[in-house]
Amino acid sequence: IIYKLQEGQITKPIKTKKGWLITKLVQKEDNPRNTETIDIRRNIVSQKITKRKSEVLSGVFLDKILGGLQVNVDYGLFSSLATEIKKVLDKSLAARPDSSKDEKVFDEANTGKLLGLFGPKVLHSKFIKLPIKNSSLKSFIYYFSHQHVKFSSTDLNSIVPELHKQVRSFIEQEVLANEGRNEGLENSLSLKTDLSRWRQNYLAELALDKEMSLVKVSDEEMNNFYRQKYHVLSPTPQVNVLEILNKDPEIIETVFKQLEKGADFRQLAKKYTQRLYTKEKGGELGWFSVNEAGEMGKIVSKMKIGQTYGPIKVPSGYSIIKLIDKRILKDTASVKFDEVKESIKNQLSLKKFDEIVEIKTVKLAKEFGVQIDESAYSNTEVLPTKMFTMRYLGFGGKMAALPLTVPLYNWYNKYQKDKSNSP
Repeated sequence: IIYKLQEGQITKPIKTKKGWLITKLVQKEDNPRNTETIDIRRNIVSQKITKRKSEVLSGVFLDKILGGLQVNVDYGLFSSLATEIKKVLDKSLAARPDSSKDEKVFDEANTGKLLGLFGPKVLHSKFIKLPIKNSSLKSFIYYFSHQHVKFSSTDLNSIVPELHKQVRSFIEQEVLANEGRNEGLENSLSLKTDLSRWRQNYLAELALDKEMSLVKVSDEEMNNFYRQKYHVLSPTPQVNVLEILNKDPEIIETVFKQLEKGADFRQLAKKYTQRLYTKEKGGELGWFSVNEAGEMGKIVSKMKIGQTYGPIKVPSGYSIIKLIDKRILKDTASVKFDEVKESIKNQLSLKKFDEIVEIKTVKLAKEFGVQIDESAYSNTEVLPTKMFTMRYLGFGGKMAALPLTVPLYNWYNKYQKDKSNSP
C-alpha cells in the first residue's frame, strides 16, 4: 500500500494486530546502491507475500483436519526412546575428534544403532495411536532418522523437547497423507511417476551406501600409497579444494543463494558441511592428486582457481566445491604422512568404491542387456549455469525437483569394450 503512494499522500486507516494505523508518505527515493532491477524486487516481494499467505492457509487447513483429533502417544516408549537417542549420540560423539563434537546430528547412519537397542517386540508395539491408523515405534524411528535432527546438547533436557517436536511433525504428516488418500491423490499419474522415480533413486542410494560401508582401507594400503605417490620425483598435478557436504537439498539450496550474495565459502562450510574432519578448516580438503579422486578429481582438474562447482551427488550427500589452488609437485618426498593421511584414506576409499560399483554395474548391465541410445543425449545442449531446482509443494513445503545421482559412468566404457570383444 505504502509503496504505491505518492509523496504527501495519506493512507486510509489500516487495521493491524496492535490497532489502527494511518501513514503519510513524506519522501520517496530509489537507493542508488541497490543495483537490483524493479522486476527482481517485485519478484522478491511476491515471494514473501506468497510465503505469508501459504503460512496462513496452512494454519487454517491444519486446524481444520487436526482440530479435535484424538491422539495417544505411549510416553513410556517416548521416555525410553529419548534415553536411547542420548546413548547413541554420546557414543557417536565419543568416537569423533574434538574439533567435530559440536555437530550433534542424528541421521540415517544412526538408525541401525538405535533400532538395535530395542527388541523386535518393542519395535513393533504401538507408539502413536491415531483414529486413522496406529504407528509403531520402528516406523517413527525411520521417520525421525531421515529428519537430520540437530541437538544443542546430548542432555535429555535438550533431546526431549526436540523429540516432542518431531512427534508432532510425524502426526501432522500422517494426517495429511490420509487426507491426500481421501482426496484420491494417490491415484494421480504424476504422483505414481514421482514415487517410482524416487523409489528407484532411494534403492540405488541404499545399495551405494551399503557398498561404501563395506570399503575398508588398511594402514598398510595407506603407507604403500604414500610411498608410491609421495616419494617420487615426477611432476604430480595437485589441487586444494574447499567443500560443503550436506545430505539435505534444502541446505544446499540455501548455500547456493548465500554464495550468490557474496557469502564467504569457508564460513558457510563451517556452518553447513557434514564432513567432520574439514569443518573447523572451513571445508578445506587439503592437497590431493587429481588422478586419485575419482569423478571429483576429473571435475576439479578442469576448473579455474576461485571457481565454484556443484552440486555433485556423492555417496554421503550433495557436495559443492571451490578450487582455491593448484600446483605441480615436483618433489613430493617432503610431504609428511600425517599431513596427508586423511586425504589418502579418502582417496583410497573412493577409488575402491568406484571399482566395486563399476564391476557390479557392468555385471548387471550384461545380465539385463542394457542398451543406451547415444544419439539421444549426444545432441543435448548442456548449459554451464549452476542450478539446483526445487519443487514447491504448497503451504511452504518444498523438495528437490528431481533426484540427483552419483556421477558414476566409467562402467559404460568397460561395458561397451566387453561387448565388442565378446564373440
